[in-house]
Amino acid sequence: MPREHHASRAAKVSTTTPSDWKYVSEGGATAVFSYQGPPNPAFDGTALRLRKTSNHETKNDIHPDDPEENEPDDPMIQFQRDVIARLMPPQFLIELRVADLERPWMEAFAAYHEPSRPPARREADSIDVTRKKGIQVEDLVGNEGWSVEIKPKWGFLPSPAYLSPETLPIKTRTCRTCMHSHLRQSKGEVAAANYCPLDLFSGTEERVKRAIHGLWDSWNESGGTINNLRIFSGGRMLKPMDIEQLETWSQKTFGTGHHAQAELRDKFTAALLPITLGTSLLQRVGALQRTLDSFDREGFSELRERAWSMRPPVVSDREQSGSSSISDVNEPEPTFPEWFSFINTFTSPDTSDTAFPDPADFPYYLQAYLLSATFKDCSVMIKMPSNPEQQVVVKVIDLDVKSVKKLRQWEKLDQQIVEVYSQVGLDARKTCIDAWAIT
Repeated sequence: MPREHHASRAAKVSTTTPSDWKYVSEGGATAVFSYQGPPNPAFDGTALRLRKTSNHETKNDIHPDDPEENEPDDPMIQFQRDVIARLMPPQFLIELRVADLERPWMEAFAAYHEPSRPPARREADSIDVTRKKGIQVEDLVGNEGWSVEIKPKWGFLPSPAYLSPETLPIKTRTCRTCMHSHLRQSKGEVAAANYCPLDLFSGTEERVKRAIHGLWDSWNESGGTINNLRIFSGGRMLKPMDIEQLETWSQKTFGTGHHAQAELRDKFTAALLPITLGTSLLQRVGALQRTLDSFDREGFSELRERAWSMRPPVVSDREQSGSSSISDVNEPEPTFPEWFSFINTFTSPDTSDTAFPDPADFPYYLQAYLLSATFKDCSVMIKMPSNPEQQVVVKVIDLDVKSVKKLRQWEKLDQQIVEVYSQVGLDARKTCIDAWAIT
């Protein structure tokens, strides 16, 4: 069973004012704010990570008068402590502490920072002011110096063992991320089309350099709107069109004088290349992605169907309405005791994969698949200090537990990605080289 442990608590955030915090960035689930207020040892060098709520779904509101113990700590904290920390070396993880929140302060905070959020994000969701607990973390972007956030995405080609004859020649040649970029472009959306994650994960200088160039070019061409690369300086997220800020950053970082885009890209790459090649973090993330997702979506879906066919029938609302399938039924979310049991089995030296997994073991493979999705969606933070005597910091962030509610969405997306890419002529299809594939 998981060990009893209470997450360390931060000082009361309501002792600060909303203007003490600066909006940094956000993802699908959380928004991040850097402390920029007066000197305060409880908050200096830290950031606040707050959960968001969809504007288009009905939420079960938490009454502001409810006692604090009615709301558990953010699951990210326990998930990192009991699962992620068993897989990642501690030097790559940031400390997560519980931040106590109060409804009036949260409402004032959300109202104050709403104008700083991107319009597309504001339309989709908002800061969840009903939350009584957030997360306080080490600030990797808000201090002097500059920082880079890279979202590597999928770093491997799937095993052919569970692919259909139709998808095998496609999926084993072009990586999932490159095919997804093609889909986005076909819809008129921005995509990191110049970047292949298999280059970044390769560990070879020439290919990693090409990956960093591709990230920069995609960042530049998209106006900084792709999430695969973000550049921060002094707590501000830079955009290619922010000429004045970009030049100030380049002068402070790479020396005085104006730098053309091509020269700036080369200097940026030269600074990042030895760090990327010198850290074992990417190899660790890539290995976990590959090991945890050993069946690809197709094999996983087949295993799921077989597992459900062995269970007693469950009549759902969709069945009663005449539209149903096994894929319409959601698995229950894994509990933390189940996650603890899973990680004990996964890290056991006696664990061995079978060529034909037993459907009775589906709960184990479900957790593996969800955990692989966590590592496919994580970000790598590289903090370059302003003082050359200080060490570069490399961390992995955004390690949220993924929900089983995403399974059907992932299945449909995978089918759409491959279907659209199958329409690309054979000669035009991209060849992505998996340097770590088992041969």
